[in-house]
Amino acid sequence: MEERDCPSEDGKDEPAPSNSMALVPGPLPPENSETYIIQIPRDQVYRIPPPENAKIVESYRRPAQDKKKKTNFGGSCWWIILAFALISLTVGISVGVVHALYNPKYPTFSVTQIHVKNLEQSLNGHYGSGSSPEYDVTLQAHNPNERMGVSYKGAAGKASIKFKKQKIAQGGVPNLTQDPNSSKNISLILHGIKGSISKDIVKSLDDTKPKSMHLKIEVPMEVKSWAKTVQKDTTITCDFKADSLLRRKTKVLSQECQTNF
Repeated sequence: MEERDCPSEDGKDEPAPSNSMALVPGPLPPENSETYIIQIPRDQVYRIPPPENAKIVESYRRPAQDKKKKTNFGGSCWWIILAFALISLTVGISVGVVHALYNPKYPTFSVTQIHVKNLEQSLNGHYGSGSSPEYDVTLQAHNPNERMGVSYKGAAGKASIKFKKQKIAQGGVPNLTQDPNSSKNISLILHGIKGSISKDIVKSLDDTKPKSMHLKIEVPMEVKSWAKTVQKDTTITCDFKADSLLRRKTKVLSQECQTNF
């Protein structure tokens, strides 16, 4: 009998599958098949590596540690250098400000008046008690420092007057203190030197012509403030011209004063 195709659900006949598309069953396992378990030994882990492995590990570990130590040391050095630079900069700025604000300037002086007593008696040879000439010189001292006061240590100072390069009078210097940026008068009382004045000097002092004289003052001076104090031995010189010394009020015609501070 011929084989007939089975009808499909929709009533149409479907062709039979060809031999090439038919499923071929695989071979059946043998009846006496066995299962084998293969055990692979796991790696052995040592708590302490062998000496040869320890050297290798140490060679890899040491460069990293050395690099870390070097980095930490370098960072510390930079912090120390930065701190030192900041301290130096602060000190430098402070010193500069103090030097700029408290740089001492020397006082300036000018002869404002000179008065001579007992000059005629001395020139005529009447040297009695209290008859030696007395030169009263008034100076004006100006302190140009705006933040620093000035003190004159008169106990260690001295002053003298020369006429035609010959010393005719000498005396001391009073103590004096000046406030910043102020002016004050200094009174000098100088006594004539007996017996050491030549006849030419006596004759020149006796006339009514203007006299060119030289005043010299040597006195320790202190310029100070809360931030800075400077002590120096100061020399003040004044070359001045005065009219007749025989007048009651002698005028200063011209002058030039210098301060060696």
